[in-house]
Amino acid sequence: MKILFSHSRPRKYQEEFLMDVWEAVSSGKHLLAHAPTGIGKTAAVLGPSLTWALENDGTVFFLTPKISQHQIAVNELERIAKRHKVKFRAADIIGRRYACVDPSLEGMDVDEFYEVCNKRRKNESCPYYAWARGFTPSQRKTARLHLEKLLANYGMVTPAHKLVDMCKAFTYEGERRPLCAYEIMTQIARDSQVIIADYFHLLSSGIRESFLIKTKKTLRDSVIIIDEAHNVPERVRNHLSVSITHLLVKRQRRKLSSWVRSTWKSI
Repeated sequence: MKILFSHSRPRKYQEEFLMDVWEAVSSGKHLLAHAPTGIGKTAAVLGPSLTWALENDGTVFFLTPKISQHQIAVNELERIAKRHKVKFRAADIIGRRYACVDPSLEGMDVDEFYEVCNKRRKNESCPYYAWARGFTPSQRKTARLHLEKLLANYGMVTPAHKLVDMCKAFTYEGERRPLCAYEIMTQIARDSQVIIADYFHLLSSGIRESFLIKTKKTLRDSVIIIDEAHNVPERVRNHLSVSITHLLVKRQRRKLSSWVRSTWKSI
């Protein structure tokens, strides 16, 4: 068994860590590891996990709490591919709000963005979604052609921020057609052996179900790496907590006023 390690040799203690990871993923066990900064945790967990995924037609989910930390995983995967000349695909996925290419939605808070985004997709009025995924059979056929063209320049893995730029500048047959980058990311993930994502993509029950359907993945056939796991409790609490903001109160006040006016006119 040859583990796809990204460097010429493991550092001190890293080899032991690496073998513990291999033992866990190859036997379906859980591993909780605490290691000091600088030991090379990302390399030690990605190598064995990717090795298992390629041998067993599985998927590696690398979950990290910050978008800035995605690049660390991307760098390790690039080193593995270069060193071992192995072919695989990885998808770097960020939240829909951060992947949006619509300039009119920039600056919106989280609740407002998702309210507008969901409404446009429900009403089939978002051109970026239509070009990336498609609402009608004809649009879906065209969207597949868009994806094929984009993948020709994708490579093994493209960092999320670069993919967003590619989607913003996308053209087809001489026509500019910006693509919904989030939908493109999830489609790329379907044929990827590694998916780099945020905690909430799998740790939030509501989001997890939709995310797994979109990417056509199952947890049964996956290795899940939770990076910086000490951040999980706070992130989960924040995600499950509800807060009332001034903007939310103003929005509800407008809706209530509109409802009162329409009700009064009908009386």
